[in-house]
Amino acid sequence: MCCSARYLPAVLLTILSLAASLCAQSTTKQTVKVPRGSVSGRVTIKENSAAGVAVGLRKAPDAMTISREPFLRVTTDQDGYYRFTNLTPGNYSITPVAPAHVVARKDLQSKIVLVGEDENVENINFALVRGGVTTGRVTDADGRPAIEQQVYLYTFEN
Repeated sequence: MCCSARYLPAVLLTILSLAASLCAQSTTKQTVKVPRGSVSGRVTIKENSAAGVAVGLRKAPDAMTISREPFLRVTTDQDGYYRFTNLTPGNYSITPVAPAHVVARKDLQSKIVLVGEDENVENINFALVRGGVTTGRVTDADGRPAIEQQVYLYTFEN
């Protein structure tokens, strides 16, 4: 009996510290917030709905980093509309891609949009036009083929 009385304070202290530890762990549970931002718009060709056009979205890098974010892709519906959902806040680059078509000259090839927390950014629209092809031959001053040389195209406004 005298041995059990000697260990009683140590046993009570252990039980109390265990209970306090379990209580502290249960109150620090964190909740994970699901992102609810979205970007949507419409793609047209000659002012008509462009169904089945792929539209890509990627988090835009800032001036000091290279984007390592995944490239998201959706396809326009029968009316030419697209929508990206569950986006976290930030800048995003959006680009439509369709065979034999390019973004009309009045638009930019891709658009950068800023999505705030739980914000729905709408009317990010693109007008596509039929693309063209540039062909030719690159030669040096003696008329010999210049192999593996870079070629740049520039547009000039009249």
